[in-house]
Amino acid sequence: MKLDGFVVAGTGSRTLKNNPQAPEILERLGLYVEGVRERHPDLILMSGGAEGWDEFITLVAQHYNIPYVMCIPNKGYLDYYWRRKSVTGRNRSHEAKIMINRASQVEYTAEDVYHTSALNINGVHMNFVRNQRMVDLADAFLVYGPTSAGTSDCLSRIKKAQKPWKEIK
Repeated sequence: MKLDGFVVAGTGSRTLKNNPQAPEILERLGLYVEGVRERHPDLILMSGGAEGWDEFITLVAQHYNIPYVMCIPNKGYLDYYWRRKSVTGRNRSHEAKIMINRASQVEYTAEDVYHTSALNINGVHMNFVRNQRMVDLADAFLVYGPTSAGTSDCLSRIKKAQKPWKEIK
């Protein structure tokens, strides 16, 4: 994937979807992103494709008409996490498809969740492979809930790469 612009990726907890303060957090995210766009008119947002924070990144991009890219672990990821294992307990696959269809670009970092090789690549779970790919591609990060397993993995990769990040609460 080739990205021409200042790329800000999001990494954060899926549980945000069930947080009663989610509307206020979404508003704070939008205001912060607007400030970033003032400094970087070529802003591109990047989402890892999960419910919660990643979803909020795409909603802000759509609301402010900012191009966004999706960096997704594999083609079965959305079916698994949005239909069968949604944090809401209901099938949200239609919303995931809309998110994908509106993206400027989509990259899958592995073939399919149902292939053993896609679950672990060189001993690394596919979600963490996606995290590394996002770190490789992005210029900066917006973080929510840094202690969740996937987010803490990505944050440690961000710090190791010495990339700037901002926690939104």
